[in-house]
Amino acid sequence: MRSRFLVLFFLLTLALGAQYKPWYNYFNPYFGTKALAMGNAFTAMADDATAVFWNPAGLARLANPEFYLSYRIDTHRLNENQVMTISSGRTNEYTFSFNSKLNQIDFFSITLPAKFWRRQWGFALGYYRYIPYGFSGSAQTTVTGPGTMDKNLLHEFSGSEGIDVLAFSLAVDVSRFFQVGVTIQQFFNSGTLHNQFPGQAYTVHRQYNEWIGGWNTIWGVLLRPVKPVVLGAAYHTPLSCTFASSSLYWQTDSSGLEYDQFEESCQAQVYIPAHLALGLVVQPVAFLKVALEYSLVQWSKGKIRNYYDYSPELPYPIKADFDLTQRDVWNKRIGVEVGIPLRRGKGQLQMRGGYFDERQLYPDSFLDDIHVKGYSLGAGVRFSEIFSMELAYQKQRAKWFEAGYFQREVKIVSYYDADIINLTLRYHFQNFFRRSRL
Repeated sequence: MRSRFLVLFFLLTLALGAQYKPWYNYFNPYFGTKALAMGNAFTAMADDATAVFWNPAGLARLANPEFYLSYRIDTHRLNENQVMTISSGRTNEYTFSFNSKLNQIDFFSITLPAKFWRRQWGFALGYYRYIPYGFSGSAQTTVTGPGTMDKNLLHEFSGSEGIDVLAFSLAVDVSRFFQVGVTIQQFFNSGTLHNQFPGQAYTVHRQYNEWIGGWNTIWGVLLRPVKPVVLGAAYHTPLSCTFASSSLYWQTDSSGLEYDQFEESCQAQVYIPAHLALGLVVQPVAFLKVALEYSLVQWSKGKIRNYYDYSPELPYPIKADFDLTQRDVWNKRIGVEVGIPLRRGKGQLQMRGGYFDERQLYPDSFLDDIHVKGYSLGAGVRFSEIFSMELAYQKQRAKWFEAGYFQREVKIVSYYDADIINLTLRYHFQNFFRRSRL
């Protein structure tokens, strides 16, 4: 079961926004170094090219064309441990550890402002990896003690490609106080995941090749009721689409000879519910901005049908240690940004920080909510009017109770943590439509 849930762990990513594991937080995708540094509180800020995803209305406030490229490094870990005393001080011990890593370009965009019909417009073309498959890593399960038939199981995995998005955005400045925008997300490409379970005499392999297609829209608005305050909202429409998957199983002996090949496939249907985000930015003084955000995803309505023989709930069961009742997910986020002018007024240093609390899809074994919480730090330097660089670090942590390995009624604690690093390069084409920003 432990090895199987890791296979499904990565497969579930294909359900667009995928809740493939409560402790793995990609069901809420987020992009961009500045957004990451501000604890993902970016719906009302939306002042760079990642507004394509966060809130397309923000594109109407960009003064000049911009080239945006972001690189991301993810490292994730999960650990569990249980010790059971039998008698006379004798003990059985179970340990489980999981590690994964992913390096990828996660966001690329080109934005173009224009002015016609007496209005400021913003256009953008964006590309981002919505559901990554390129993780590599391993999971280790160890059981020792009297009567346990000591075992040491290793699962290794690697992936390539993923489900990508090509996004087309349009925004208009209706007035100085109100902007609206829309993004069309076209999903494409495929993901491949290879799992192997090494043994002494043979190795078991299982490889999944999966594809998803379809499109949905993101609608965004920005409103400035008074000068130091901006309100923002973004609505991601539901998505109903086809999900194709093929699975190839085989074994190799110690000489590398392949045998016992088996292949199966399916054509599933996925329904991803709507996502609503509300944000607020307050600028009490010229050098300080504070961003607040609340978002909700109705995952209780998510479905995946005809995916092999798994449950129609989304995600399908991965591990028997959770109550698998789907719940709606909400996220609370806060971020700050402090602007510091550089020497002789040439350029600016922006220091950022944030905190977030993101509820997960499943409750734990006590039916308590599981939360991924963490903090972010980052900085951005605008070296000139045309070039800037940004760096961000985010720490994610969570813990929850699962059913015990030796006795299901005994609950054990799982610990999850992740480190995420983002680096962004931005090139600003100057001397276009100069407008004030938030």
